[in-house]
Amino acid sequence: MSEGQFNDRFGIHVDMAEAKRRFVNRVNILIFSKWFYEIHDSQRRNAYDMVPFYLGVPQQHNAGLDFYSKGEFLGTLRIVEALHRCIWDQYKLPLSKMVQSIIMESELDLGIEWTGTVFVPKGAQLLDVKVVEDVLTWLKEKKYQSVYDPFTKALHHLLESQQTPIRLFDAITDCYEAVESMAMNTLGNRKDLSGNRDLFVNTLKVSEQYRKLLRETLKKYIEYGNHYRHAKESDSPRVEIAYYEAESYMYLSGTLIRLAIKTIVNGLGHR
Repeated sequence: MSEGQFNDRFGIHVDMAEAKRRFVNRVNILIFSKWFYEIHDSQRRNAYDMVPFYLGVPQQHNAGLDFYSKGEFLGTLRIVEALHRCIWDQYKLPLSKMVQSIIMESELDLGIEWTGTVFVPKGAQLLDVKVVEDVLTWLKEKKYQSVYDPFTKALHHLLESQQTPIRLFDAITDCYEAVESMAMNTLGNRKDLSGNRDLFVNTLKVSEQYRKLLRETLKKYIEYGNHYRHAKESDSPRVEIAYYEAESYMYLSGTLIRLAIKTIVNGLGHR
């Protein structure tokens, strides 16, 4: 029985800040302080090196994983993702089950879901699975690293935007970078997305009618992305973006990447 049910029965109010603090405490207790010390020594040593590496922070010797989160909710999510990324496959499922159980134990809906590899903002389940989880799984191959990194950054920034709305601009520019890198990867060149647009679309084996749709869609996608990318680089004020708008742009980005990957994997592309 979850703590949330107990609170409901006795009329105890827990606000979102408190619910997130308790989530962090549960992760620290169950995963960082208990389970982490039960895995193989070599995996623990590897995590001590790779978690700060993935986070891009200085390594603190003799510090536990919770040191890097500073007790913050989003920091804890990042550490769990980094830990899942660097451990052996045999440990991934047990870790995922613990993460799911901790989310279920939360007093409030935290607005997050665990895909089995990363946290994502809670949204349409089918889209999350097909456009986010599938894409992240396929992008794990080393050759797609330049696509994987900005796409996961977009997910993080979308999560962070719930507290810091300006992160929505970062989510859009990250998505654009991911699609641009996918086109470069597909075509084997270093042209920007505008320069690769037509050739990228022509590489995908789809019907001519759908190719026309993709060409026009990608044109507008580029115009929209460049508007916010250039605004970010200038001192001019930026028009606010609605969360669902940035989320939709991320899903569109995932759809374009997914189509390109399926074309490559299935050997359907032509030039």
